[in-house]
Amino acid sequence: MKFHQVDCFNINMKFFKFLAIWPGNNPCRYYNYYSKAFIMVFVIIFYLLFSINFYFLPRQLDIFIEEMIFYFTDLAVTSKVLTFVFMHDQIIEILDILESDLFQPDEVEGLTILDKAKKFNKSYWKIIMSVSYLSSLVHIMSPLISHLILGVELLLPVCRYAFISEEYRLMFIYPIYLYQSASIHFHMLYNVNVDSFFLGLMVLAIAQLDILDTKLRKVTDENKIEDIDGEISRSPADRNKEDVMKMNQCIIHFIKVCRFCEIVKDVFSATLFVQFGAASCIICVCLLRFTMPAPMGYYIFLGTYMSVMILQIMAPCWLGTRIMVKSQLLAFSVYNCDWTSRSREFKSNMRFFVDRVNKPLSITGGKMFKLSLDTFTSIINSAYSFFTLLQHFQKEKENAWLSVLHILKMGYNQIDCFEIHLTILRVLGVWPEENPSVYYVYFSRIFVFIFTVLYVIIYTMNFYFLPQQLEIFAEELIFYFTNVGALSKALAFIFLRDKVKKMLYMLESEMFQTDNPEEVKLIEKAKEKSLFYWKITFGLSVSANTVNVFLPFVLHLIFSIKLEYPVCRYSFIPEQYEAIFLYPAYLYQSIGITSHMLYNVNIDTFLLGVMFLAMAQLDILDRKLRKVTNVCVNVDAPRGSIDKMIDDQNAVLEINKCIKHYDAVCEYCKLIQEAFSEILFVLFSSGSCKICMCLFRFTMPAETQYFVFLTLYIVVMTLQVMVPCWFGSRLIEKSSQITFAVYDCDWTPRCRRFKSNLRLLVERANRPIIIKGGKMFLLSLGTFTAIMNSSYSFFALLRNVQTR
Repeated sequence: MKFHQVDCFNINMKFFKFLAIWPGNNPCRYYNYYSKAFIMVFVIIFYLLFSINFYFLPRQLDIFIEEMIFYFTDLAVTSKVLTFVFMHDQIIEILDILESDLFQPDEVEGLTILDKAKKFNKSYWKIIMSVSYLSSLVHIMSPLISHLILGVELLLPVCRYAFISEEYRLMFIYPIYLYQSASIHFHMLYNVNVDSFFLGLMVLAIAQLDILDTKLRKVTDENKIEDIDGEISRSPADRNKEDVMKMNQCIIHFIKVCRFCEIVKDVFSATLFVQFGAASCIICVCLLRFTMPAPMGYYIFLGTYMSVMILQIMAPCWLGTRIMVKSQLLAFSVYNCDWTSRSREFKSNMRFFVDRVNKPLSITGGKMFKLSLDTFTSIINSAYSFFTLLQHFQKEKENAWLSVLHILKMGYNQIDCFEIHLTILRVLGVWPEENPSVYYVYFSRIFVFIFTVLYVIIYTMNFYFLPQQLEIFAEELIFYFTNVGALSKALAFIFLRDKVKKMLYMLESEMFQTDNPEEVKLIEKAKEKSLFYWKITFGLSVSANTVNVFLPFVLHLIFSIKLEYPVCRYSFIPEQYEAIFLYPAYLYQSIGITSHMLYNVNIDTFLLGVMFLAMAQLDILDRKLRKVTNVCVNVDAPRGSIDKMIDDQNAVLEINKCIKHYDAVCEYCKLIQEAFSEILFVLFSSGSCKICMCLFRFTMPAETQYFVFLTLYIVVMTLQVMVPCWFGSRLIEKSSQITFAVYDCDWTPRCRRFKSNLRLLVERANRPIIIKGGKMFLLSLGTFTAIMNSSYSFFALLRNVQTR
């Protein structure tokens, strides 16, 4: 009789069906209408009205804080709803895996483990649902009862809808109260059922690991009992074959569990990212609200609400840690069987299995953080850090935060995707053709010297003549670091041109070419991403630069407004000559910053483009490794036969091709690092300085439009550092996944030579491919976090020096 594991989710599914996110296998037409209307009214519109509400709120920090507490919760709910709507097929696949034959227990001990897991899921749902339902009813009904019996003013349960006038709000108070009450009640049901469903999947994954642990400890027990009893009913070859078969079944079971966890991660990755980010923000704003005056009842609500948010992220982190620990313990479980007297094939398979489980299973959120207790600690620390930062600004200038909010209301050629980049760089004098003419050589040297090298020298000399005012120095330094970065990029392309060319030649080499339609599609997708990113960056940058250069000049000509230089003020020019050199200097600075903008846009997008193509090659290699044994057509051929030898030889040839492909990708990424190492070093160093200067300039008086400019500029500078770090992390992750792809092929029946080559590839791939800037900064999100921390540290230091 089949053991149904998904029975423990029956109550969740009923609620999902009621909440319009689980249509089932054959939904009727009316349910589709109901689903769209329900989600639109109680999720999308509710969230949009909540967002619009902030624009009309009074400029009081305590009011903003109160509204934001529920806002982040609704943001997490929206992500969960959209996950179930758009990931319906993947969730069905997860449930199908749970009901597959591999996940069915064949022993009483396995039945007991799964039964305990199901009971735990049901008990957890009942406890969470009871507490949440009671809390929601009290939150909704107590103000209404107090209003009806005691005549107390009825306040809306979530947000005040400040965009509605007081007169109309009083007129429609009951319909609005009913709408908000129904919405937050449904949101509570979404939270409880989606969270308990996700935790239930993790509990069942842990149960499967426990079952696998039991199987591995007993993988040789039957043969051991026969030996002790003296029953030699089977030959040693038969017993060895049975041992190997049972070991292979355990390996296949573990691969299935890995696949299960991978799908769970893919489905809930975005939701976990939003939920953990929202929880961190909720904890932060709750702590900040504690520092403001409020009634005792509100403090009790804040304390309980913050405790619930902490538990909401602690539970999945704790279970995530349990999955990692349980998967690692399998390496110890397999050593508890009687493996010493087993055959070489058994030990070889066992060794590969141990190598695989030494990398624990994990579930990640947003492909950035693992579900573990370390992540939970980091989130709590980040929430407290943001709280101290907000409190610091609140003490120094209480209205600064609200001012910022006010401002914010306003053949097959892979290198084809770089044609536009190289054309513009050729115009800018840093990318000559194969045999450049003597005129282009002169043009290149003059252009780069006048508009890049000399430009930065004059900019540097300008600081000596500036007035001794801190805000003026801060303003000048903001653009200065950008120009230093542009200079480093131009010089790198001039002096490291051979490495860049070698990199492009590798992209066109035979090793990186393919005629497989699926693999061609992966490369095409990478090229499209590269061009799409260039178009967006180029469009925004050209628009911003055009406004910065031409707007002051047009206003000067039409309205006779004083014309100021677009970048720096050239204080070394005497006052009597300012009028004479005004237009030439303005033209020179305009051409200079335009060329620097083009350097930045094209070289940055070029770097990301070559990284996109590197990741595409890793995706192709991943696909090849998963199918490396598909060349073996004689699956049932006996060992030692000619057919078996031919299959093994073909498999060895395929794995050798994959190893050469991987070596080529490593060499390609090494060239990327050599060509862009200095650029990345200057980019990260200057990025940290620019962010620091922008933060520092925020603390000084200025006009509103300048604060708008600073906000936009700091966002762009942050993205300029974050984007390569993000794709550097993706490159590390994809190269690490190569070891997992290897185990998905049918390697267990292959020959010793194949397994030996396979193991060498695994040993090499255990060290992920990385790119460093200046041989110091690893291109990863960890480096981005460190840069942001250092920027804030320098800002705090400058602020401290200024106050003294």
